[in-house]
Amino acid sequence: MRSKVFICLLLAGVTLAIYWPARHFTFVYYDDPYFLQAPQVEAGISPEGIDWATKAIVASNWHPITTFSFLLMHEFLGSNPGAEHLVNVLFHTANVVLLFLVLLQLTGATWRSGIVAAIFAWHPLHVESVAWISERKDVLFTFFMLLSLWCYTLYAQAEPRPTKSAKPGLLSQHAYYNLAFLFFILSFLCKATVVTLPFLLLLLDYWPLQRAAKRSEDGRLRSTVRSLLFEKWRFFAASAFLCVLTYWFHKTTADIHLAGEFTIGNRIENALLSYVNYLGKFFWPVNLAIPYPYPQSFDVVQVLLATLLLLAISAFCILQLSRRPYLAVGWFWYLVSMLPVIGLVQIGTQAMDDRHTYISLIGPSLSLVWLVGEWMRNHPLWKYLALSATAVTMAVCAFLTEMQLQLWKDTATLFSHTLAVTPENPIAEEVLALGLQQEGLLHQAAVHYRIAISSHQYSDHFMSNFRMAGLMKSMGYDREAEARLEAALKIIPNSTDAMNNLAWSLATAPDAKARNGARAAQWAERACDLTHYENPVFMTTLAAAYAEAGRFDDAVDMTQKTIALANQYGLDALAESNQELLQTYSAHQTYAQTHSAPQGAVQSP
Repeated sequence: MRSKVFICLLLAGVTLAIYWPARHFTFVYYDDPYFLQAPQVEAGISPEGIDWATKAIVASNWHPITTFSFLLMHEFLGSNPGAEHLVNVLFHTANVVLLFLVLLQLTGATWRSGIVAAIFAWHPLHVESVAWISERKDVLFTFFMLLSLWCYTLYAQAEPRPTKSAKPGLLSQHAYYNLAFLFFILSFLCKATVVTLPFLLLLLDYWPLQRAAKRSEDGRLRSTVRSLLFEKWRFFAASAFLCVLTYWFHKTTADIHLAGEFTIGNRIENALLSYVNYLGKFFWPVNLAIPYPYPQSFDVVQVLLATLLLLAISAFCILQLSRRPYLAVGWFWYLVSMLPVIGLVQIGTQAMDDRHTYISLIGPSLSLVWLVGEWMRNHPLWKYLALSATAVTMAVCAFLTEMQLQLWKDTATLFSHTLAVTPENPIAEEVLALGLQQEGLLHQAAVHYRIAISSHQYSDHFMSNFRMAGLMKSMGYDREAEARLEAALKIIPNSTDAMNNLAWSLATAPDAKARNGARAAQWAERACDLTHYENPVFMTTLAAAYAEAGRFDDAVDMTQKTIALANQYGLDALAESNQELLQTYSAHQTYAQTHSAPQGAVQSP
């Protein structure tokens, strides 16, 4: 018992020490604003916010528990990036301890379980899942997934066996099963990647639970594959439904549309290479980046070698099945858990993402640690050498993780590093430009936006045009800003943010030649129609457009509705600014006549 408590404390303490500096980090503008700057999040806990959290598709994903966690944080701590980072760190620490306890429950191997948990805790590939606030979905879904695994283990160990009696538990066997299913659903509500869990449970049934075959009364083996599949019918049915649901969410947003130019051949080639590349980064975690750009072409020889390597490892693990079942379980854990994110269904335009390894590399870690443990038993003279090598490896991992963590302190640092290790990376150019823009380095930001727009190979330039429009607007180049927004709308015609920003510019630009009230009203009305007049920012824009078009009565009416809606959402600042605008429009004056510079309504995703 003392050794178990010591390992738990050691794992938690070192993990917290490594990630503690994250409390000083700021937001990363890759997609943090989707989660942290939405009006509903800024309003905190409210009926409207809860409704949004349960229904909204944010960054092409439906994960209501994750979304609600941001509402909860903002309600009590406001816009506090340090606190948001610490929440991720605490969940990662909890996951580390949970993984150790689950493996211990499964195998009874204290130190080997601790080493696997340490690799999970301190590997540099996992920094992205922990240090990126938006990836709270990774640490949350893993937390519930591990609870599901723990309950399933207790369920499986509660049944009588031919050679062993059932292990008593606090709850009934049926209760553990129901809890395992409940935590599976909760995990999905954090991130859809958990849909492979039913297949992972089957792997654990084979080893270490050893439920794949039992002896009948006459001593002959009888297969229990059918019974094991049948007992998980709820898991498989839920997984199939959730896969369809997730695909539909992505299909109805831009992600799959943007990735549509990747052929099935491209995706298979990238998947095969990615399987091998992730393993390579597991053993040699250097030059990590976010994101990894999609190759313009694939080397046939590299793809063939990757395929042969994957087949060779799979064949070796199968041949070792009777002697070393942990090799096959760990290897196929990796292959199966990576399936939703390996790129066969391409989401976005990146080739790989480090965060996808968060649970997947538990499998190879387990296989490697158990293999070394067996070798140590068979070669006791080399025991201390192996232990020393393990200690050095853990120390190096912790050091590299600490170094990788420092890159996440702000957007400019992170994406400057990404461009250094992946030079032709237009997505990184775009996000670096956004980070520089946030720091007020506008001209440097403009350079990187232009590089991103000119160098995109697969992306259709929507975000680059959209964000550069905001930059041009802030620099006073209204007409170029409008041109960029029009280019963005040609790519995604139903982007309400682009419509709103174009309408705002057309209605409020200081340059009279850049204003056009009638066109502004058309774009603003369309944005409000698509959002069912439930976005007070868009309604603010529409009122300004009406005023610029000379429709002052409509502007007054729309402003009154905006004030009511802003008060309903608890957006006091927006309600107050609209009170001032109400007086302006009532006096038959436009926004441009009473304001020297644009402000307020411009959105940035």
